[in-house]
Amino acid sequence: MRPQPLAACLALAVLLPLGAAAQPAPAPATPAPAPAPA
Repeated sequence: MRPQPLAACLALAVLLPLGAAAQPAPAPATPAPAPAPA
């Protein structure tokens, strides 16, 4: 099994906080709920 969904989830988990931190605007304290693969 190729961990593509896992890789995508990890990539989102890493890129989303980085993108939010890169913006000068203050990010919300609670992270946005990501769609979990069923």
